[in-house]
Amino acid sequence: MVVIVGSQSIDISTAVKRVVEYVTSDDYLFGTYDAYRTNNDPNVLADGDLLAPLLLNVQVRVRSYRKLQRWKRQIEQALAQLPDVDLGDATDSDIDKVGACFDVLDGEPHMGVTLAKVLHRKHPRLLPLYDRNVYACYVPERLPAATDRAWSDFIRLLATEMRRDLADHREAWDDICSEANQARDDPPELTPLRALDVLAWWTNGVGGDPADPQQLHPSPE
Repeated sequence: MVVIVGSQSIDISTAVKRVVEYVTSDDYLFGTYDAYRTNNDPNVLADGDLLAPLLLNVQVRVRSYRKLQRWKRQIEQALAQLPDVDLGDATDSDIDKVGACFDVLDGEPHMGVTLAKVLHRKHPRLLPLYDRNVYACYVPERLPAATDRAWSDFIRLLATEMRRDLADHREAWDDICSEANQARDDPPELTPLRALDVLAWWTNGVGGDPADPQQLHPSPE
């Protein structure tokens, strides 16, 4: 049995090993970013939420922070429209609502990585993380490269491909998450979507260099 992450096919035993290692090791980031708490409302962005990318080694520049503050109301309105569903079970309409959370980036090519890392914590079952490792798994084998694509359109396409990977191997993802959650003695629980991101990170040189959100956009290089 395997799991698929974009262009990568990973044996289930290897996937379980790598994900369990990630969520139980103090050297990795699951116990910091995913457990970071600001408020209990998934649709309200506290100022602390805007700094969450720092816990995934992504710098939040002062200019980016100020933009996020200005966009809070619009983002919260989009978050409030999201269904309570796993991405693997999402409808096309649900995925349109995921993309709408990135509408604030129209004309803003360099903040998609930062915004994805702000938002994933709020809806960890549905809103995907994104960085150069995810990009390498899905572009160009599963998604065509493009230089003029809006962030909201890219996220819709990416979420659609991730949905397929999660739905086509649902039992395998459930096994991975079960093993990982049993290996931890404290919350939060790992979601299939977060496990997919961990494996994208691992298949690209154990994460590679931290993504610079000022350099990464829907079609880097």
